[in-house]
Amino acid sequence: MMRRLPPPQNDKEEVALTVKRRNVLTVEIDDNGKLACNGVPIDYARLKTEVEAFIENIENIDSLPEKTTREVPLLGMCSVSDKHVVLIKVNARTTYDAYFRAYNSIVAAYTNLRNAMARKFFGRDYAQCSAAQREAVASCYPQRISDADIEQEGGDK
Repeated sequence: MMRRLPPPQNDKEEVALTVKRRNVLTVEIDDNGKLACNGVPIDYARLKTEVEAFIENIENIDSLPEKTTREVPLLGMCSVSDKHVVLIKVNARTTYDAYFRAYNSIVAAYTNLRNAMARKFFGRDYAQCSAAQREAVASCYPQRISDADIEQEGGDK
């Protein structure tokens, strides 16, 4: 039995979001369940790693999300990736299984990043941290996953 995503509903008003192109990682799932990240075909096994590298942007590469340096309670001055968006694009024939497999890989990427930061600062995984500690870590790696279309600015504006 194959499950299909329901057609989009137009009964709720959607808010347009404009994001710089460098801050968007587009994960496309075709009707055969094949993945592409920003137009480059990848397999499900690599998706989590690609999402982590995109969000973390260790070397502050211009083609990856902007980083902001700011004071984070409990952590001090941190370079945070708080402008990124992981955009999931599907079509009407994409299966639920393919969608959730990709979605779960994306969420696992956030979990890995948050666990690494929590271990570095607090000596334990994110889930074992206090509410204040979790809030601090999550502010450095906010989970920004969207199914909505977003308008992208050109270049590196």
